[in-house]
Amino acid sequence: MRFLIRSAADRRERRYFCLPVSGGPGPSILAAIVLFLLPFKAQAQIGTPVDLGKNTIGINGPQGTVSMTTTAAAPAGGSIIVMASDTCIRSCPFSSVSCSDSAGNAYTTDLAAVAGGVNFPTICSTHHLAAALPAGSTITATFNLRFGAQSLIIHAISVTGLTSVPLDQTASAQGIGPTPSSGNAATTTAGDELLIGEIEAEQLTVANAGFTPGSGYTALAPVDGLASESLFGEFKIVSATGVYAADGTFAPGTTSGWGALLATYKAVPFIHPPLTVVANPASLSLASGQSGQVSLTITGNGSNAVSVQCAPVTVSCSVSTPVVGANSTTATLTIDARSSLARNTPPASSGLDHSALAAFGMMLPATLLVVPLGSRSKKTARGRRIGTVLGLLLLMVVLINGCGGHPSTPHGVPAGNYSVTVTATSGSVTANTNVSVTVH
Repeated sequence: MRFLIRSAADRRERRYFCLPVSGGPGPSILAAIVLFLLPFKAQAQIGTPVDLGKNTIGINGPQGTVSMTTTAAAPAGGSIIVMASDTCIRSCPFSSVSCSDSAGNAYTTDLAAVAGGVNFPTICSTHHLAAALPAGSTITATFNLRFGAQSLIIHAISVTGLTSVPLDQTASAQGIGPTPSSGNAATTTAGDELLIGEIEAEQLTVANAGFTPGSGYTALAPVDGLASESLFGEFKIVSATGVYAADGTFAPGTTSGWGALLATYKAVPFIHPPLTVVANPASLSLASGQSGQVSLTITGNGSNAVSVQCAPVTVSCSVSTPVVGANSTTATLTIDARSSLARNTPPASSGLDHSALAAFGMMLPATLLVVPLGSRSKKTARGRRIGTVLGLLLLMVVLINGCGGHPSTPHGVPAGNYSVTVTATSGSVTANTNVSVTVH
């Protein structure tokens, strides 16, 4: 029995193996292999955030409301995330903040903080929109303060691929200096998440701040306020649980009071699509001693293992290293109707072999008698006898070889109908197809 294990490393971490099983007259031999595979990991499809617009206003009163008109549509089933801030020109006690839109979608305030006693950054969001929010709609952030002159900023994005209640972890911090950071949030609970960071600079405009997002983050469009403050957003899509922070740096030589927020959002869990495996052709007709090939096409995300089982007798099979394409994975199944001599079976020989050996055994003693009776001397007679024996030995060797006294050559698989089962496996999902083989 022989086993063939082949692997192909790619971003889906596929592993393929071939398991031939042989049998025949008498007790059959059953082989089992337990092959531990590397875990398959497919990243959830979180969409790239789309900018919906921004706005800045200044007011003087007990309540600060800032609205923006969307410049792009937010799709049905998607999410809207709002980053907003309220900077008091004079100290004004902070109370609460809420968000809304013109379609009546319900928003939650995911995180709000006080930075330096005068800045109030916040993140709001709504998820699984029942209907698309079209371009030209209005999104509003309302800060409830007791009194004071205020500069308000709002910026919104849309994103797809989040769960209906995706908020996971949050963190916030305030400080003074060139390296704002929210500090680490608690360990995320899902592998695939969207990280949203909001950094507000108290005393730097967008041009003066020279803000650079933290490692792995992508910058969102910055917004200038009316009181020399600015708002910077950033996002990162991660595919492993961990401890994360929203951070960045201001330009060398600059410093400012700042407030930093981080909110993490869980992605919709990845779901394996249906898995299929198709063999072309689905049947082979082979002469004993021949081999043939079948093309395999595997579709459905996540086919990380393929096994091929061959039965009965000594038909063998193998699977080539798979080629991963954009929409499918292809491989070649080879079925071989040749076989070698069975183990522990002595080489077959012709009946003529035994006859030749018997004749050799009978004639060898006779050669001792074949000498000329009228030899002139014993020395001459002995020489002729030795020559005669050697000649007869050479003749026997020729006869044995000529009569088939050598091991028989390998023979083909017996005629009959056989089946090869191809199984593609992705996690707990499997798909099967059969290839019928007729040997004649």
